[in-house]
Amino acid sequence: LINQIPTSNLTAYEFYQKGNDELLKYLENRTNKEALERAEDLYRYALEYDSTFANAYTKLGRVHVAKHFYRDYFSEDFMDSLLILKDIALSYDEQLAEAYLLQAFYYYANGNPEEALISCDLALDFNPNYSDVLIRKGYILTRVFNDYVKGIESYEKAIARHKGDDLAELLGFVGRAYLDVGFIEKAKHYNQEVFELTGDSSHYYSKMAWLELCVGNSEQANKYREIAYRIDSTNFMGDFYQSFEGQRDEAEHEYEKYIEYLNRTGKLPLQYAYRIAYALWNAGRIEEADHYFKEQIKYSEESIRLGRSIASTLVAHYDLAAVYAFLGDSLNAYHYLDEISSRNKLQLWLISFINNDPLFDSLRDEERFQNIVQDMEVKYQAEHERVRKWLEENDML
Repeated sequence: LINQIPTSNLTAYEFYQKGNDELLKYLENRTNKEALERAEDLYRYALEYDSTFANAYTKLGRVHVAKHFYRDYFSEDFMDSLLILKDIALSYDEQLAEAYLLQAFYYYANGNPEEALISCDLALDFNPNYSDVLIRKGYILTRVFNDYVKGIESYEKAIARHKGDDLAELLGFVGRAYLDVGFIEKAKHYNQEVFELTGDSSHYYSKMAWLELCVGNSEQANKYREIAYRIDSTNFMGDFYQSFEGQRDEAEHEYEKYIEYLNRTGKLPLQYAYRIAYALWNAGRIEEADHYFKEQIKYSEESIRLGRSIASTLVAHYDLAAVYAFLGDSLNAYHYLDEISSRNKLQLWLISFINNDPLFDSLRDEERFQNIVQDMEVKYQAEHERVRKWLEENDML
């Protein structure tokens, strides 16, 4: 594998490398659509000079995800082009780890995390040091299966093998994993490491805001969020923090900017439509709020039906429970809360949000609600203790 030459055509290889440079520019700035278009053109030029260049097909898959993820999100054939490109790549190089990583993303995006993990392992069979695969595997293990021992192990292997420029992103994943399972100081440590690598203070304070919100300190979370927003006014997370603090006027103003941003980029507020709705509702803009509440219900219910990733991670279930609780539909609210509590392992953010989110105020004093929350807390604590024991055994605490 080391001696295998991806293409013998130097012109094709040059176009491919230039395509990689443009793709990296886009990944560093997701609004740089021109770089994405250039990357696609360059990969296609590479294939004009060598139609058997397997790596160029997998990179076209990366471009396809970036261009069409939101546009095709609710289609029945969502991301099917990835499988076609993967098959073409493997027809020319059956041991190409990149192709199996593309397959892993397809399965994850379509709500089949078990097959995604199998695809990751296939990729690692051919390239055991492929850090991108180890990152994807760690992400699925932590975010979907809530197995933080195996997930953090995969992340640590990725760190040891990592040779790219995106180490900060990887360290951010590790920090998020420690936060989700309740190791706050370790999460802060990784947030600090990311900041030292990037110097991005707005991103740092956003991460610290999220951390404080996850531990139930909404006042400090909002202070950090305000600092992040002053540094970078495109940092749209206002109502996610302000709704917990009751700062309604600011939330309305910031979400108006966020709506403009969505219109400009074509992204869907898959996880935030109901936060927009809540801000508008509190501002007395009831009809507009109703529109976004309905949008959230559609986004989340369709995501669950189609098996999208926000369903695998229980985000869609949480959002539906919150919306229905706020709208006074306790039957549906409890349906989704029961779905969440039926899982064997749960994350800190879920526990903290359900305990503090004002959208659940109508249910908070009910015995059934309190029993569900207590059950969730027990399951969260069990995984926390399992990870703590593993960390101590490996001298990682």
